[in-house]
Amino acid sequence: MLNSMFDDDDDDNIGDITPVNDIGARMDSVASPGETKLAADNAMPSGVKDPPVQGKGEESQQKHSWSTIQDRLRTSVVSIMINRPTAFEESCATFSYATGFVVDSEQGLIMSNRHVMGTGPSFHKAVFFGNQEVFLQPTYYDPVHDFAFFRYNPSELQDVEPKAIRLAPEKARSGLEFRIVGNTSNEKMSVHQGELSQLDRNPPVYDGSYSDFNTFYFQASSNSKGGSSGSPVVDIEGDAVAINCGAKHISSNVYLLPLERAAYALGYVKRGLVPPRGTLQTVFKHVNHTEIGRLGLSPDMACSEGVNIKETTGMLKIEKILPDGPASNVLSVGDILISVNSKPVPGFLELSETIDASVDKELGMRVFRKGQFYNHRVSVGNIYDITPSKLVRIGGTHLCNISYQQAVKWSAPIYGVTITHDSNGFIPHSSYGRCGIIYAANGKPTPNVDALMDILRDAGQDKPVVFKTKNHRDLRDEAVFVARHPPVAEPNIVYTRSPATGIWSIEPYSGMSATAGAGAGAGASGPRSFSPELEPEQPHGEMVAAVPKRADTFVSRRGSQMFVQAVSNSAVSIVACPITPADGQYSRISNGTGVIVDRRQGIVLCSTDVVKNPTCNVWITFAGLVCIEAKLAYTHPLYPISFLKYKPEQLFSNCGVDIGSYAVIDEIGIGSQTCQDGTSDTPLSVGTSVTVVLGAAGENIEIISSTVDGRRILSTKTCGACVNPRYFNTNVFFVSPEPSPASSKLGIVYSCDGSLCGIWVRLPHCIHSKNHPPFVGLDVSLVRSALAALQLDRSDVGSAHILDAEFAPVTLDTAHVFGAGNAHIKEVLRTTSAHERQMFKVDKTLHKREQTGSDSLEVGDVVLTIDGQLATRIGELACIYGRSSVALTVVRDMKEIPLAIETVPLSGISTRRVVCWAGMVMQEPHEAALEKANRVPSKVFMFRAVGGSPVYSKGHEWNVFITEIDDQPIKTLDDMVEVARRLKSSDAETFNTRVASNEAFSSGKMPGCDAKIHSVTLAGEDNVYSIRTNDHYFPAWQIRRGPLADDDWLWEAL
Repeated sequence: MLNSMFDDDDDDNIGDITPVNDIGARMDSVASPGETKLAADNAMPSGVKDPPVQGKGEESQQKHSWSTIQDRLRTSVVSIMINRPTAFEESCATFSYATGFVVDSEQGLIMSNRHVMGTGPSFHKAVFFGNQEVFLQPTYYDPVHDFAFFRYNPSELQDVEPKAIRLAPEKARSGLEFRIVGNTSNEKMSVHQGELSQLDRNPPVYDGSYSDFNTFYFQASSNSKGGSSGSPVVDIEGDAVAINCGAKHISSNVYLLPLERAAYALGYVKRGLVPPRGTLQTVFKHVNHTEIGRLGLSPDMACSEGVNIKETTGMLKIEKILPDGPASNVLSVGDILISVNSKPVPGFLELSETIDASVDKELGMRVFRKGQFYNHRVSVGNIYDITPSKLVRIGGTHLCNISYQQAVKWSAPIYGVTITHDSNGFIPHSSYGRCGIIYAANGKPTPNVDALMDILRDAGQDKPVVFKTKNHRDLRDEAVFVARHPPVAEPNIVYTRSPATGIWSIEPYSGMSATAGAGAGAGASGPRSFSPELEPEQPHGEMVAAVPKRADTFVSRRGSQMFVQAVSNSAVSIVACPITPADGQYSRISNGTGVIVDRRQGIVLCSTDVVKNPTCNVWITFAGLVCIEAKLAYTHPLYPISFLKYKPEQLFSNCGVDIGSYAVIDEIGIGSQTCQDGTSDTPLSVGTSVTVVLGAAGENIEIISSTVDGRRILSTKTCGACVNPRYFNTNVFFVSPEPSPASSKLGIVYSCDGSLCGIWVRLPHCIHSKNHPPFVGLDVSLVRSALAALQLDRSDVGSAHILDAEFAPVTLDTAHVFGAGNAHIKEVLRTTSAHERQMFKVDKTLHKREQTGSDSLEVGDVVLTIDGQLATRIGELACIYGRSSVALTVVRDMKEIPLAIETVPLSGISTRRVVCWAGMVMQEPHEAALEKANRVPSKVFMFRAVGGSPVYSKGHEWNVFITEIDDQPIKTLDDMVEVARRLKSSDAETFNTRVASNEAFSSGKMPGCDAKIHSVTLAGEDNVYSIRTNDHYFPAWQIRRGPLADDDWLWEAL
């Protein structure tokens, strides 16, 4: 397929198109076994006329020369830049290059491939000779065959007078010398030579989403590469005899489409009409006469039916019939086609001509089957009725009707709605992901996307929907799941293709809309109690819904069963669906488990890995019975833990069943005000016996009896192998029990006396990083300060400070070598236990901060004391609360020196605003970006380019700082928003209205403007380039969230 921004494959992608990143997205084909060969070198399939006589060929050779082919065609062959703003069918949002050629210079018609134009929303530009660019309309693409026609406005060209290339399908013959004139690897006017060999080849089967069928292809040897799709295959007179479509990846074979049906369609397009196209929803294959004989139809029997064996190379056999199609109960796979309407049909051309002339009529078909001849009447359908022309985006998920191409590939009926792309989790539980087939919703069938839209509209806002889906890879594999619309998501819209221009209009869709600024618990119907063990509580003087009584303290519990009950009553399941990528994290759904740590205020503790993207829509499931919305309240800047908040009253009002006393929802008491009730402040030490309980309510509970076998420090902040800078925890001691739990669920660690002493968490690690294990144990004391601030609704809950350095433990002997005095070492020995007899040296420092003080740490410094206290615990250096500066004593260059060090504040949720303009997704630089940057020239960090967007097409790397737009300085996101509003096109709404009304107009130019961008990479390199914005497909927007833990994300169009 075409490469999107997430594609990593280097080969076997469909589309003979060179993407901007030069990843080989060629329409590479794989030869089918037992392919047909020509009966004789000069034998031609039916539908191709005799070659010109030799005398005429010699005269043409004298008049024309291959040496002048480039001069004659340089104004006729164009480079096409393709932007696909959204996924459609199986194609991703992307940008690429290809080729086209002028076939009517007066009307401004350019021919190229179907897979170049694409079948979904797209916009294109043609680059003519002299680098003159014009905008294109995607006027027409064939529903099956690999050709399409663009339209441009000839008046937009200056000093270029392109000459139309004539389509001459009748000139194709075996042995014909040709030239492919295109833009191989985006190198303009590349010319490749070859000779036509096979003329009756079945269509190649490509690895990607698109493959042609029911037509012959030509095969030849040539060296055309990616970017030459859509190139004309011309003879020595400059006439096009075929169009270049694809190539075999491991050889020099190219596959060329004959032009008979393209010439037929062009005649209609020139008159402003849509060419009639019929379908039997049946795939035919050309089989040579020898194979036909093996299938039971002898030459004598064929001749008796009027088949001319001597002048044809084979016959058509039915390869596939789509279920529930016009021919599904009439014809059979393996039938050999004899005639249609009493006329012999030896090839694809005659069959296509007959079917296209019989739309909404019946055909009389005579076939050979199992030794007998049969006559059948088959209805011809309109192929445009099964060609998707509508795309719906709901909650970030893109949905459209199953297409003819998909149905053929999957052997599926043309029934249902396909999931083209799921970016932020409207359908989070689909095991099939993209291209799963939805065939029912809320118990009602969904034959098409209109039916699904009606069901979702009737379902109402904020209501879960039950979907039934099938796996497109195996239609017997079905799934039923519940999907919930994200509380905050990009607007729900409907794309509709205009037949007049091929441009897609964009209209709002009101069904299942997210409430503006909706947060946890939107749409509540009021509290409802369901347990007899309830008591009203009034935290902070306000009445809230009844919550379960707290169970006995953990001190009184003994044995594994008590541990299981405690964890089971407080455990929850979590699903997090990001609104947009942020902080180096993609828009991928994540899930995990957590535990309730404050039931009255609705606070849940979980691993940061579950909600590592700060722009998350979050759902929490309690006791396997109630699912409600929550929000990310706090992510610890150092430790791999996060806190979620939900509204306790929603826990009861959202319960759809009366569960009586069968469910008890409790909390794990780890707050500072309850530490005396069963929790321990003592760090887990090596050799301590512990019990680790992992799981969630409604799931299996795992109990592991272990012994702490080590305490180690996390040593890596960022993963250098990641393209996007991502922050990883550092300066944290973790414990590793042996045996280690195999589960990835959050767990609670109990000591042998029943005290809660630790938590088992999953690290937000990267698959490229091998520096630390994915699961670790943490001392419970590490979470108390943040939890206490949340419980008191403090606005400074995220105001943890750090020393902006990465520390590594050193032995006392090493510290002595560095210069630590004997008196200090003796004091450490006297006041600390054996496992704390260590010091810490600075392993890494950051130099991007603006320090007002004169003192700073240096690599190699050994820290002796902090604020007069021995620095033997990493927690004392790693996370500092409530102090803007600290007094350190360090050893540097064999000397003890005092330092006054300013601490650096870190927010618990560093990103609270994301802005998108022209496909540039920007935020304030997060911690990992600051660490990697050589310099920070602005507070606008572009961390992603949306696939198919104007900035994506430039090919410049993202993860850059934006410093100027049109020479205007950009320092903050406010500056970026002001630019987006100032440069917004005033005619965007008018343009969309014209498209929606199916108005015909000559130009493909879309609302937008030219803009100059100045960016700076993380390495400090400057880049200046220009883009053309597109306000139709890429309107500017922002999402933002207030500073408080209870603030919601808000989506705003700019």
